[in-house]
Amino acid sequence: MMKWLAGDDAQIAIFDASNVTIQRRAKLREKVNAAGGGISIVFLESICTNEEVIRGMKMWKVQNSPDFVTMSEADALKDLEQRIEHYEKCYETVLENEGAYIKMYDLRAKASVCNVYGRMAQSVL
Repeated sequence: MMKWLAGDDAQIAIFDASNVTIQRRAKLREKVNAAGGGISIVFLESICTNEEVIRGMKMWKVQNSPDFVTMSEADALKDLEQRIEHYEKCYETVLENEGAYIKMYDLRAKASVCNVYGRMAQSVL
């Protein structure tokens, strides 16, 4: 991703990863800063408390992710729920002092935005 972003045609990249701790996000920022090139980060955090939405997203993940292609639906759901439980134990919400972020709530139009400046970041928003 960093190599691609350094190219002339690159504008926005979405690094889909579970950067669930302040420490992991700090390491990602260090890598980006070390690469130079004026690349900036906007963390996207999805916060979902709506049980119906959560259930629907779990089913979508189980039915569409290559991680679960060889598993029964019941086994895949169990595996996914164990992964979620693991992340919930170590999860740390994105904080203002970490830089720019967008927090989306229940996959709807409600968002909380902090330190988002510039045309590209606003385009992501």
